[in-house]
Amino acid sequence: MGLAGLTGLAALRDGLIGAARAPWLALILYLTNLVPAGLVALALGLAAADRPWLLGVFGGDWLNVLVELAAAAIADGRPAEALGAALLVPLVLGVGLLVQGLLYALVAGGILERLRGSGDGAVSFRRGCARWFWPFVRLGLLGMTLFVPLALFGVLALAALGDVLGAGGALVGAVAWLGVLGGWLELARAGMVARGDSRAAHALGRAARLALHRRCLIHLLPAWLILTALGLAPPTAQLAVSDGSIAGSGLGEVLAQLTLLSGAWIKVARLATALALDRRLASLGPLR
Repeated sequence: MGLAGLTGLAALRDGLIGAARAPWLALILYLTNLVPAGLVALALGLAAADRPWLLGVFGGDWLNVLVELAAAAIADGRPAEALGAALLVPLVLGVGLLVQGLLYALVAGGILERLRGSGDGAVSFRRGCARWFWPFVRLGLLGMTLFVPLALFGVLALAALGDVLGAGGALVGAVAWLGVLGGWLELARAGMVARGDSRAAHALGRAARLALHRRCLIHLLPAWLILTALGLAPPTAQLAVSDGSIAGSGLGEVLAQLTLLSGAWIKVARLATALALDRRLASLGPLR
């Protein structure tokens, strides 16, 4: 890996330390992730405490709940309800993802401003949210139009190589590819805040040039891949600990919420690492 790769690991260390020093940022992100679940609960009329679906919705499994409702209606011979649930799945999914994306665009700016510290031009969390909301919405819309085809291309290419890589190798490669694409978007967000530049297309282009440059790629890959692995750890641990005896129980729901909270903390760590990578890459000087 060499000293260059170690610089990327140093940025990862800085990001993890920065996230650990501000756990309240992860709590804010965790709470915003519960808002789409609440909207789904309202849409499905699940507010009553005696409904068994409610805990599943707030356990981060609201899409699966929608599918189960449709399947249960079909199995019980209620075609009208089955059709309604089936039509509700894409509608609620679309609204839920839209709301979640807008909320993330709102809080990400505040998180990055707080992680950036008290340097020149630093603002409060609240002002950071307001300042970067619309620029991050533009970045999200533009970024996803590029992310989706790139993600599909990479996943399909790895699937086509399944005979060579094996099913496990193809899956690991697909997860790593998605983690790299996510790191690209986070690097673009961090670059916007670090430079006070609200141009979304410019930020995405700069992050792409950094990611594709051989001097920078060796810094970025170790951090992105390790963070991707860390992001998989909480849900994997939940699956390993959970079994039929606690599924749907109070302990199972506690584990689900801890998984969501730890996932929010790792997301903050990814943003903090993106800031550290941006700062360290800038110290390399102009790219040639």
